[in-house]
Amino acid sequence: MLEGDLTMLRDEELLARLRDLAAFDRRTSAAIIAHLGEVERRGLHLSMGNSSMFAYCREVLGFSRDVAYKRIKVARMARECPEVVGHLASGALSVASAMVLTPVAREPGGRALINEALGRSRREVEELVVARFPDRCSPRGELDRVRVLADGRCRLEVTIGVDASVMDELLERARAVDPQGGNELGAMVHAAIEAWVSERERRRFAQARSPQKHPRPTSTRDHIPAQLRREVFARDGGCCAFVGESGKRCESRHQLEIDHVVPLAAGGLAVADNLRLLCRAHNRHAAREVLGREQVDMGKRHRETRNEMRNRRVKLSSAPTSTRSVSRLESEIEGSLKRLGFMAIEAREAVKRAGLRSEHDPARAMTLALRALGPPKGVKVVASVRSRPG
Repeated sequence: MLEGDLTMLRDEELLARLRDLAAFDRRTSAAIIAHLGEVERRGLHLSMGNSSMFAYCREVLGFSRDVAYKRIKVARMARECPEVVGHLASGALSVASAMVLTPVAREPGGRALINEALGRSRREVEELVVARFPDRCSPRGELDRVRVLADGRCRLEVTIGVDASVMDELLERARAVDPQGGNELGAMVHAAIEAWVSERERRRFAQARSPQKHPRPTSTRDHIPAQLRREVFARDGGCCAFVGESGKRCESRHQLEIDHVVPLAAGGLAVADNLRLLCRAHNRHAAREVLGREQVDMGKRHRETRNEMRNRRVKLSSAPTSTRSVSRLESEIEGSLKRLGFMAIEAREAVKRAGLRSEHDPARAMTLALRALGPPKGVKVVASVRSRPG
């Protein structure tokens, strides 16, 4: 707190106060990050009607977009590596340096890298990460790619996954078709994004230009006809209809899903009065209220496990067996299990009991490790109550 006229302070007093304030600022920032992690863990932001921690930080706490994004990312890392909070409070690690570490903190050797980063600048930490994990770049979220310009315009920075020669050919074809419009790359990108969004909204919520006059009858109890999806989408205004304890409506348009107010498992029907639009975060929150956190989170973990196995099969199964030693395979599977939320000791024990061999491909190795791990005792995995449109 500032008290009195600073011009009246002696030089030593001014410098001493400033040092104390800087230390207080570091401790406060670390405490805020720890609190953000606990709020997200409890899901309190969802109960208040916010669709995400980012929305909560922006609308309730008044953070800027950049500050909210960085603190949330670091808070999630601190939940996995609690020692990060102490490093932030002491000043050994800055928030900017911690941001560089967020993509690799859960990788094998990630915690050791955190210790190596203490006392280093952000640029030095970037060099450490690139040297240890050359395939992982520094995190740059969507917030860094859109810049506001004057006159209602913006600058968009994007990386396109095609060869430069292919892009050159596409641009030449665009100029050949429309010599004037072919030079307006910004207008083409804008039109492409609008067309992409419109097409997926049409598929997801049956937003057809000419709906069928005589729709087919519902085939099963959990099926939601296209006409009913259109009705629910229009009634809820194309945004999340969840209302928090304070009376605040979410209104997010992010990852919308059609939810049964009374779940199918409890006898709920696919009728307009029992359906509502929810963002994915509030859909999962509502499921936790009905089924319990453990069952819903276990179902989510199993879905993530299947996705992880599929991704690793595509990425690694083509590698020659001779180039993958048993130790490297064990390290890869252990890292995958930790990224799925298993504790480090659980992942190590599962890999040890799985009895992996060099001839095992990553998908088979992951299957063996999961079988060795098994589900937690007393937890029964059930199907989600969410009804997906389509």
